[in-house]
Amino acid sequence: MTYAYIRASSDLKREPIEYPNRIRVGNKQNQFRIQVPLLIGKGRIEEVQDARLAMYILEDLQKSGNLSHSPTNAEVLAVASHITRIKNERHFDARLRKIIELSSMDSLLVAMDLKTGKEISYFTLLNDNWDHAFGPIRESGSRLSVGIVPMFNRYFSNNFSKYADTTNNNHNEFTFLNKNLTRELEVGTEIMASFAYEKPIGLAWQHSSYLKAGYSINQKNEIWENYESDLLVDDLTTDWILPDINLLASHAVGYYPNSRTEIYSQATIQYALETKKEQIENTPDLEEIASVFAASLRIGGTYYFSPQLTFNAYIVGNYHNNNKTVERENDPVKFELSNRMFDANLMAGFTYKIF
Repeated sequence: MTYAYIRASSDLKREPIEYPNRIRVGNKQNQFRIQVPLLIGKGRIEEVQDARLAMYILEDLQKSGNLSHSPTNAEVLAVASHITRIKNERHFDARLRKIIELSSMDSLLVAMDLKTGKEISYFTLLNDNWDHAFGPIRESGSRLSVGIVPMFNRYFSNNFSKYADTTNNNHNEFTFLNKNLTRELEVGTEIMASFAYEKPIGLAWQHSSYLKAGYSINQKNEIWENYESDLLVDDLTTDWILPDINLLASHAVGYYPNSRTEIYSQATIQYALETKKEQIENTPDLEEIASVFAASLRIGGTYYFSPQLTFNAYIVGNYHNNNKTVERENDPVKFELSNRMFDANLMAGFTYKIF
């Protein structure tokens, strides 16, 4: 659900002053939009970054000589499950939370007969991984979903111009108002199916895929009115039927060479066939058919210098191919428009955290 309110105005001055003199223009917009996905499906995607954290903790403790033996897969899973459980507990004091969490981890490692070595080295490594090796989010599993997405959209716009009477030297008094009101009501439903797949490959690699197909048909009623000094002088009612087919596919690969640095890439392609059928005062007037193909590639990453300072960069390229056909009722002229566009953006910068 989204709601947007926009209001803008500007004052104009003209020399020499003429009649009528427009001295203020403005616009007010209100939009309320709600979409409610109603989906059923099969499958499950779980967050597995706690297992990653468990492996980092146990690997560092083993390298420093603070483990009595190399942990088995069952012991790694036990530590990961324990991390998930204690991280889901609620605490109101962050300092006490940290004490309770590390004490619980220490008790677990003692009970599993894994703990050994120097206390200061042991707790330093445990604390460091707990603070800095818990992310990013990693997921595993697949999910297939089908269903409908009802949509309701209400839009209102008011464009106005205020004029002053300059014949009687009342330059600052509004004596004439012109405004255009637009009211739109759009309702519709999308029938969709999607498939998501997440596969971690060890500690270092992550593959993420997503597919979506949808068909939607919306109906929109648009009322336009023109007023002069609060007197209606012109109006127009338009009905739109908006069928739409859309397909999307994306695949992302993430590389995590250590617990604090990441490199990722994502490729996305999208196709949509959009149709607009217009009726003015219940009379067919216009049909517009547009096919849109879009593709994008994004590559980025984060490099860790310290808990406070990281370097972030990404480059993204986008390609759009839009073909449109426009026909009017009882008009032999058919318009065919084609538009191709490519753009690329590069961003690089440092992030410094005060806290």
